[in-house]
Amino acid sequence: MKITKRDITSEELKMIHDDFRAIEVKYGVALDKKERFNITIDDDDGNIIGIATGLSHRDVAFFLSDLWVRADLRGTGLGSKILRMLEDDIKKIGIKYIYTWTSSFDKNDEFYKKQGYSEIMRHENYYNDIGDSIYLHKELN
Repeated sequence: MKITKRDITSEELKMIHDDFRAIEVKYGVALDKKERFNITIDDDDGNIIGIATGLSHRDVAFFLSDLWVRADLRGTGLGSKILRMLEDDIKKIGIKYIYTWTSSFDKNDEFYKKQGYSEIMRHENYYNDIGDSIYLHKELN
């Protein structure tokens, strides 16, 4: 056996993922259906001013990958509105939990906590002594 450090090929990665799927099938795990959801807000000129996007996971959970509002509109309630719109959409397909990562250096964690999210985990000093990386979740009712 030869142990090396090298990049993995796309064929090797596919083989590994196929094996993971075979293990899931062996134990009766349903196929993971992922669906992307987006809420995009444009101004009257068609320029993007806000977005919320992420992926559903097994029709139970959702990972919010991006929530963004243009800098001059932050603090106006637009972020809360976009997030609520996305949460309403994913609840319609039976999603029960939403998860996201955020940072503390711009008080993003406080925004999510005001929206009903709870902290699950914190990586202290993740951003070189200017802030933490925080994993949050919310149960959708």
